Amino acid sequence: MEKVREKLRLRFLAETDIEIGPDSKDWGRYAEWLEGLAVIEITEGLVKENDMMRRKMQEAIRILEKGIAGCYTKSI
Repeated sequence: MEKVREKLRLRFLAETDIEIGPDSKDWGRYAEWLEGLAVIEITEGLVKENDMMRRKMQEAIRILEKGIAGCYTKSI
């Protein structure tokens, strides 16, 4: 867990040039930055999940279309 915290602190430092430490006065800005980061990660996860669901639905539609087309041609 400490490695993750250090990685996040270093990323924050790289993006904002603000050093976060025990006596830092910028903890509020750091918390807002973390919240934004979490929102981005959640959004990316939702987009991936939506894309996966879209592909599955498209596959199901293709299967149904083939079945319907097969039934139609057999009845003629």
